[in-house]
Amino acid sequence: MHLQLKVNTNQLFLRVVFPVALVGLSVALVLLLNALFHQPPRKAVKGVLDLQGWAFDKQPALLAGDWAFYWNEYKSADEIKAQGVQQSPGYLNFPGVWNGKEFQGRSLPLLGYGTVALQIKLTSGDPFWLKVPILTNRYQLWINGEQQVYDNLLEPRAGHTETTHSRLFAVQPAPLSEGGYEVDLVFQLVNDRHRAGGIWEPLYLTKQIYQDDLVKWPKAFDATLAFLLSCASLVILVLGFRVRRWPYLWLALFAAFMSLRAGTVNERLFFELFTITDWEVQQAIEHVVLFAAFTFFALYSGFRFPSYFSPPLHWLMVSVNGVLIALVLLTPPSVFAHTIVLFELVTAIYIFVWIGALLEHIRESRAAKLLFIGGMFCVVCGVNDILYTLNFIDSTNLIHLGALGFVCASYFYRGELIRQGSLLEAVAFSKTQEIKEDDDHPLAEAYSDFQQRGDDKSLRALTVSALNYAVHQWEAIKSDDKIAFAQTSGLWRVTNDGGTLKTRTLDKYLKLETLPQNPRYKTVGKSLEYVASLEQLGGTDKEWLKRVAGIYENL
Repeated sequence: MHLQLKVNTNQLFLRVVFPVALVGLSVALVLLLNALFHQPPRKAVKGVLDLQGWAFDKQPALLAGDWAFYWNEYKSADEIKAQGVQQSPGYLNFPGVWNGKEFQGRSLPLLGYGTVALQIKLTSGDPFWLKVPILTNRYQLWINGEQQVYDNLLEPRAGHTETTHSRLFAVQPAPLSEGGYEVDLVFQLVNDRHRAGGIWEPLYLTKQIYQDDLVKWPKAFDATLAFLLSCASLVILVLGFRVRRWPYLWLALFAAFMSLRAGTVNERLFFELFTITDWEVQQAIEHVVLFAAFTFFALYSGFRFPSYFSPPLHWLMVSVNGVLIALVLLTPPSVFAHTIVLFELVTAIYIFVWIGALLEHIRESRAAKLLFIGGMFCVVCGVNDILYTLNFIDSTNLIHLGALGFVCASYFYRGELIRQGSLLEAVAFSKTQEIKEDDDHPLAEAYSDFQQRGDDKSLRALTVSALNYAVHQWEAIKSDDKIAFAQTSGLWRVTNDGGTLKTRTLDKYLKLETLPQNPRYKTVGKSLEYVASLEQLGGTDKEWLKRVAGIYENL
């Protein structure tokens, strides 16, 4: 007995091979762009960062490279200065984490404490700014031997509070006897509340005269994205209620949460605006916003493309995110900080399936290709964020920028996809529009077939069935023929052929074999609405005609 397995090579390619290739290409693209634009051309070596001759008028300097590292020690700035950073027991690459790093013959755990130090060499003695974002690990900071930040470490001190917002520190370089200037930075760090220890957030240094590069422009970028996403959310929400479609509601909520996301990462404008200074509250809001945003992304995909994303798929995504949100609300950051890894894994799998589904089912129209490009832009930005979170690249959070591209593509090309038979719109808000399995209405079979298949063939069959039914209902109520229907409705042309009135165009729409290649679906929808407006028509027939007419609203 031989077992024969038939493999659909086309489906295998579109569902597996091509998505893998696209994800791999996205990773390669992110790494390439990061190497070109984010990797600092100068890095610290053995605790010394040489920025002599650095063009601060072009860009701030990222304090990256090997920082002197003292594990399980709170070294003072004076001790490090006397010893020299080049004599430290080891080095840690920043931005980075100490989790799993080899140090003095042991693998470092995620929880612990230590001291890191960096010596910066400069050409100019002009005033500088040091930008330190919100660090996830608690810290104390010394600049040139003077303590700048007093935070609670392992031994809390009375009257000292934790820094929970981005800070700018004035830096005056100290002259060196051999010429030039230097700045000595010392951080005492402790991690007892997060999944990673260290400083993976970027630290920047620039001259005070170029402070806009550190202060205004990053905030302007985040504020602009948040504003555009909120505007897109409002526009789509209005559209959703106007056409009464669930997918636009989910898309609007996705855009709204991504707008909020733009204000809770990077410059954290949301926390600054509402003076939220508690670090745990900030972390909880940031995680909940991200998880909620992709919950609505999954719902949008499932409701907008029901024949491509089965209910178990998007409801599973919703359930997982619901559990993650519950963990954020019920547990401290030391616990829920680990949920981001699971979230990234689940999201990556969902995006992988999403790419394959779109490749297989939405590839025939120009609008579909543009939607796919918008989606891939969002995927690339998401890959950037995942690699950034895992500390593989020196970048910044960009998923809200990708979301803006995807939302715009989804909005501007909603109708053409339906016309090409590539997109199956979900049913409207009204519960009366749900299809019952035992419904024996004459239009039920054609309508149900279109709901399940969503292709051009089923749409054409439904069009012919619905228009025939509408004409017959009008004839029965008015006791007249289709010529009178065409004349009174004003929607179909009546011609005089040798003294005989004919409805040549309408007749073509009443047979599947004569239906035009590009039907005027708007006219069909108006015809159904016209008949549904008749007072004599029964309630069930009205509802069915309106239900079918709703399909053509966005065509």
